[in-house]
Amino acid sequence: MLRLAFHDPDWRWVQDLCLRWTTDPDWQVRNGVVLALGHVARIHRRLDRDRVVPVLRTLSEDPRLKGTVDDALEDIDMFVSTEPS
Repeated sequence: MLRLAFHDPDWRWVQDLCLRWTTDPDWQVRNGVVLALGHVARIHRRLDRDRVVPVLRTLSEDPRLKGTVDDALEDIDMFVSTEPS
């Protein structure tokens, strides 16, 4: 996921792929997905906030993911416009 976030130009495809893995039973996989979503926001400066933010808020309920989720949400707030694209 991280490699795709950094190198694949299709941010929406990467975002959608990441969202599919947010329910993986392995918390480390979910953590990697959260990291990737933050990188998509930072690198591509685009993300579907309406789809991603609620999922991240749910994932933040897991104490193992909370810090990573908080960082991803900060990246989204900082780099992704709130204006519709």
